Amino acid sequence: MDILSILHERMPPFSKLLGIRFLSASPEQVTAEMMVREELCTTPATLHGGAIMAFADTLGACATVLNLRQGAGTTTIESKTNFLAPAPIGTKVIGECSAVHRDRLQGTGYREQS
Repeated sequence: MDILSILHERMPPFSKLLGIRFLSASPEQVTAEMMVREELCTTPATLHGGAIMAFADTLGACATVLNLRQGAGTTTIESKTNFLAPAPIGTKVIGECSAVHRDRLQGTGYREQS
């Protein structure tokens, strides 16, 4: 099974509610899109900041999971968002998440015994 299929299969219920669709995924980068629907908006008909942050958090989580050793888990402990422009209803937002500290994720506390 390829990485995209695995991400879609294991997508949490809240991410499904947001309508996130992964476009590409590798240990180095994850890209996804989300349609701006009325139920995700604030007034005046623009994507709610919380929905944007949840979208970004989902991409970050997926990029992290792709780099964890088998059996390890993760959770968000800190997040910062800078909003650049509004996203009106009917538009599509696209997000990219690039792994920054892959070596820390892969090597943390794990030593192979010989």
